[in-house]
Amino acid sequence: MPAVVDFDLASMELTYLGETAQLSATVRDEAGRAMTAVERVWTSADESVVTVSPGGLVTARGNGSTGVTLSAGGASASIPVTVAQLPTAVSVSPDGWSFQSPDDTVQLTAATVDAGGSPVPGAQVTWTSSDTAVAVVDAGGTVRAVDTGVAYIRATAGVGVDSVRVELESELVLVGMDPGATELPVVSQLTLTARVTDRLGTPLAGAVVHWWTDPQAGAIVSDSTTVSGSDGFAHATWVLGTGVGEQRAHAAVENRGQTASTTYSVTAVAGPAARASLQADSILLSGVGEEAMFLPTVTDAWGNPTSGAVVWSSDTPGVASVDGQGLTRATGVGATWIRAGLDEPTDSVQVTVSMRGAITLTFDDGWRSVYENAWPVIQEYPGLRANVAVYSAAVGWDGFLTEAQLDDLHQNGWSMVSHTVNHADLTTLTEAERDLELRESQEWLLARGYRGSNVLIAPYHRFDEAVRAAAGQYYDAARIMSATETVPATLEAWMPDAPLQLTAVEPEVLGYTTAAGREEVRALLQQTVDDGAFLDVFFHQVPPENVDAFRALMDILWEFRDRVLPYHELFPVAPREVR
Repeated sequence: MPAVVDFDLASMELTYLGETAQLSATVRDEAGRAMTAVERVWTSADESVVTVSPGGLVTARGNGSTGVTLSAGGASASIPVTVAQLPTAVSVSPDGWSFQSPDDTVQLTAATVDAGGSPVPGAQVTWTSSDTAVAVVDAGGTVRAVDTGVAYIRATAGVGVDSVRVELESELVLVGMDPGATELPVVSQLTLTARVTDRLGTPLAGAVVHWWTDPQAGAIVSDSTTVSGSDGFAHATWVLGTGVGEQRAHAAVENRGQTASTTYSVTAVAGPAARASLQADSILLSGVGEEAMFLPTVTDAWGNPTSGAVVWSSDTPGVASVDGQGLTRATGVGATWIRAGLDEPTDSVQVTVSMRGAITLTFDDGWRSVYENAWPVIQEYPGLRANVAVYSAAVGWDGFLTEAQLDDLHQNGWSMVSHTVNHADLTTLTEAERDLELRESQEWLLARGYRGSNVLIAPYHRFDEAVRAAAGQYYDAARIMSATETVPATLEAWMPDAPLQLTAVEPEVLGYTTAAGREEVRALLQQTVDDGAFLDVFFHQVPPENVDAFRALMDILWEFRDRVLPYHELFPVAPREVR
């Protein structure tokens, strides 16, 4: 039989409403042995102070003292419990105050809460002032202004503290008059006006007004100290600095040991265009038809960027032409100077056109082996990037790249080009079916922000005039045939006049897993560069057993690395920008 109940605690104190604490006790029999299999009943003597759960969890409900009893069989015991809210946060209202004159007063109030966010009624609040020479506060929170300045009134209750700023402003008021403009060209001159009055608005003569500017905001070119006239007005002349952006000047007057000030703000804008310049010294275009957009910097006489009509010219239009917007296009092999200026050319960039050919590396269909076997090898060659010809319906299928893997490759500089939606032979489809395959494939790429969406890889290399016309509505370039289906001399020239019939070679067909096959690829790459042609080196899968051979082929491709580019750089949506 239960004989005694021993609590682990002698008493319990709770400091905020809603606070909980677990009581525990040991029930013993007449021999002092602990009893576990005995029914326990917990009760609170005053549930307005605390309540207790069947498991002995005590919850604070209100301030006061009571007892909690545990009954077990014929044994019972009680423990005293006290709830005394402790203020942990104080909020003073109003949250700041400006006095108009000495001896003005304001009544502050302080709201206190405990750690549970419940108000603490009757909490003892202590009030103090950080500077009694400026303001004093009594025990009830009434603040009285003493003299000019700023003080902080602090309220403390329990462990909670809050403070508010109070101030007694100086007797004088300095009002800055509108300078008449908020935006002016750099180095403009303007007159600043300030008026000195008392608090009732009466003008004050003879007040000393000091003028100055922020660093880089020009200078006060008149006297930096002036005296207000009988109308209270004082004046100064400000010349803006040479930099664009916000510039500020200031005026101040001292009174009773305090300073009243005002600030004038003007946005300085660039002056008239004085120079057009290009940062680049030279650029290289790799084939006739390649374009570059020159973006000159137009500045005023102080180097601030501005705008202006730029005059363009080419020394040799037969090598590279330039239009009135700075769009330069390679027209022949050689070198020339593109010149830019305002009234006349003042800066130039040498443009060299060299038929160096273009090579790209593509993985058709988007097989997962590209990511698992080819991508780790390609990462061994810094800066080498490739393309994935995606047919969107297969993304995420077993054996195919997932969208996350495509994202990873894209983030590493690869192009994602169209391979249609369902990898259908475009020459066998109706006009509507063909349009859907071309359009929705491109839309899928664009919706994911993939580069290369303007290039098409035709499934099965099958292309006819109807397909070419349809592809031309959506794509700037298309690869349609394999170099192994023709003789190497028929490789498409770079830049191609017919970008919808690009040529390619599949190393698998040439037996790249053998040294002889790789040498055939090397010879074709060399011809591509020598002839200024285009070649897409493409794969479908790279199985694990071919990884070493693939690496050996990448060693060969690496020899031509300055010409190996992804499709989005070979066929940019807009000409590359040159500054």
